[in-house]
Amino acid sequence: MEKIKSFLPDLFAALNTDDSIAVLVFLGVSFLLGLLFGAWSRAGKINRLKRELAQKETDLKELRIQYDTLVGQYETKEQELKDSEVRFGEMTEDINKLSNERMHYQTELRSAREQLERLQRENLTYAAQVEELQSGTTDLNPVVSSTSTSDSQTTDDSTDNKTVAPEANNDRLALIEEKLERLVLENANLKEEIASIEKVALTAGAGAVVVGAGASMSGGGTATSADIVTDKGVLDLSETTVVDAPPTYESEVLEEDYSEMSPQERASRAKARIAALVGTKIPSATPEEKDDLKKLEGIGPFIEMKLNDIGIFTYEQISMFDEDMIDLITDAIQFFPGRIQKDDWMGQAAKQMESII
Repeated sequence: MEKIKSFLPDLFAALNTDDSIAVLVFLGVSFLLGLLFGAWSRAGKINRLKRELAQKETDLKELRIQYDTLVGQYETKEQELKDSEVRFGEMTEDINKLSNERMHYQTELRSAREQLERLQRENLTYAAQVEELQSGTTDLNPVVSSTSTSDSQTTDDSTDNKTVAPEANNDRLALIEEKLERLVLENANLKEEIASIEKVALTAGAGAVVVGAGASMSGGGTATSADIVTDKGVLDLSETTVVDAPPTYESEVLEEDYSEMSPQERASRAKARIAALVGTKIPSATPEEKDDLKKLEGIGPFIEMKLNDIGIFTYEQISMFDEDMIDLITDAIQFFPGRIQKDDWMGQAAKQMESII
């Protein structure tokens, strides 16, 4: 303890020399230099750390921006996924709906084809009955002439009986022709319905629907037909595609209320009136004088065939249609009301006539 107390006085006493003072000055300067170097080093480190901190803050901001962008993209993709799932569900429902519609249209098509085949078979049956009745009517004539030579009383009775038989046959023939005409109209309507069903089925994505011969209205296939001569005209019966209605209508002017008639009755009455007007109100024409009516907009092969069936063959006849004639033609061919005026058949026919001249 005494040594420690005497250390400081001894130290200061020993520093009285010049060398001691120089050492103290050197130590003081060194200490100051060390402080300055330490302060400089510390300041440099602090600046470096500040720069690194600023750089890290900048990187953090960029990372936050990238994070926000990725979060936005994730939310967008998630929303797109939800929308895709909704659209997928809707498309699945549409596919199921279209499949059901396809099955429905296929069922209707099969039913229509079966009904069409049945009508064609009935047409052939009625045609055979017409031929049988016609041959029976022809065979009755010699029988009547042979029995008329027996005796006067027997001749009178036989003549009366044989006269009644042809009249009965004619009545039956007229009834069969009327039924045949009705079947022809039903046949044409069924074929138009089949064509419409095929079109809708194809539009709905049902694919190609193959329709057999006799179910196509616009096909280019040929159809064999048989002409049956009756006492009222010629029946053109087709075996496959189209059965033409026989021109066996009376020509009186009818005053019935058409609004209470069925389309088939309206067509029959309209054809009868047109038959009376052809040759008087509009000129008559023959198949040999026939123009290509398909050149007129709104007239296809099927409509041209219907027009030919009622005696309309030339542009001249069509150009002379008036309002009454247009109404009759519309009913006769069972066309869309107002369509003839809209397509201006008369004007088109007149232009075709000018181009021919």
